[in-house]
Amino acid sequence: MVSVVWFQDDLRVHDHVALAQAAMKNLPIIGVYANAFSHPRYQKNSSSIKESFKRASLHDLAFSLEKYQIPLLYVEKPAHEVMDIIDDTWGIDQIYAHYMQGPFERYEAVQIKKKYPLNLYETQTLLHPSDLPFDVARTPNGYTSFRKKVEKLWLIRDEITPDLKPQAPIEHRHLIPEPSVMDFFLEPGETGGLRRLNYYTFESKKASTYKKTRNGMRKRDDSTKFSAYLACGALSPRRVYHTVKAYEAAHGASEDTYWIIFELLWRDYFKFQARKHLKTFFHKDGIQQKKIAWIKDDARLKAITTGTTGYPLIDANVKELLATGFMSNRGRQNVASFWTKNLGLDWRMGEAFFETHLIDYDVESNTGNWQYVTGIGNDSMPFRYFDVIGQGERYDPDESYVLAWLPELKKVPKGMRYALPKMAPAERQQMNLDYPDPIVSFYPSLDVMKKRYGV
Repeated sequence: MVSVVWFQDDLRVHDHVALAQAAMKNLPIIGVYANAFSHPRYQKNSSSIKESFKRASLHDLAFSLEKYQIPLLYVEKPAHEVMDIIDDTWGIDQIYAHYMQGPFERYEAVQIKKKYPLNLYETQTLLHPSDLPFDVARTPNGYTSFRKKVEKLWLIRDEITPDLKPQAPIEHRHLIPEPSVMDFFLEPGETGGLRRLNYYTFESKKASTYKKTRNGMRKRDDSTKFSAYLACGALSPRRVYHTVKAYEAAHGASEDTYWIIFELLWRDYFKFQARKHLKTFFHKDGIQQKKIAWIKDDARLKAITTGTTGYPLIDANVKELLATGFMSNRGRQNVASFWTKNLGLDWRMGEAFFETHLIDYDVESNTGNWQYVTGIGNDSMPFRYFDVIGQGERYDPDESYVLAWLPELKKVPKGMRYALPKMAPAERQQMNLDYPDPIVSFYPSLDVMKKRYGV
């Protein structure tokens, strides 16, 4: 008989409650990663960069577990089918896993529980659900109200360290495929995550300037980049929190260090919103159940998913996403706004586009933020939009970011690159640019969508 640890978006050894519980059983441990779901609506949505980053992170986890002779089985089947294979080969005593809130993950857990003893633990959030000052079903819809209430109590649990000991080797043939991309934007896995965390805090002290630089789009250290590791679970939110608090103790607390915790709470907020609004959080009309007649236009969809809309801020961000698997938070808000408020495209296609390419894709944060910007989620404003021309001029004043991803705009005079969509066609033609004309006019396209929103 064996204890099975079902790894999902928790690809680490530190602060791993399920692994710690399995270690207490004193039975051989087998780790499992099932790279498929059995939900009838599931469609695999991963670019080569995103898939390779995950595989590299799995290799890192396998190396860590190998120190204790714990194998990590990688199988291209739904988890409940993988459990059948393990049970037939070794016999399953108990299965240990972390609770995941995505609909496909929850569906898989239900299938497993029909046949096997499944123990689920809460580690996806910084705040444990049972430590909230309110029932999850009564989570405030507004983030500010949520934050103020949890900060009054502010109970953050300590990390759980698995007490692992070397075990007898277990032979298996389910090897993790090698990643096809080796030169990643960030170092993958738990090893990379812990290095990044230490670098951003104690090594470089960038944590002391985070709030001032977080909206930057060009430099790697403008923001923490912890999201990629939190998304696949290579870093636990509690490890991030306790490291930041240790940094504050050594170097002083500030608005900058607080803002890192502030962003962790945003992540928690959307995970709790997903639980509260279980039936509508992933619904096309959002938690507001607001019906919008989306425009169906293949040309618009192709333009924004290839970075050829004629709007430099949008195109540069999409080009970066396609090339690296990353897009800044500032870029994501502008792309989502332009997608829904100017192009009038269904937000779910945008959410799926991000899911395909983002190495830091997080189902609740991605869905919650898309609904928020779309105006069908937790934002009370009926029609919020971003001025994607002014935003570029404000957050990339030297135009270094836009030129990095759209070098064809070097022909445009400095200070005019983000204003290209406002120029007359004849003026653009004189520049002889290898760059598309704007696919829509900014303000008229907003007026079209305001009518569809009923505002």
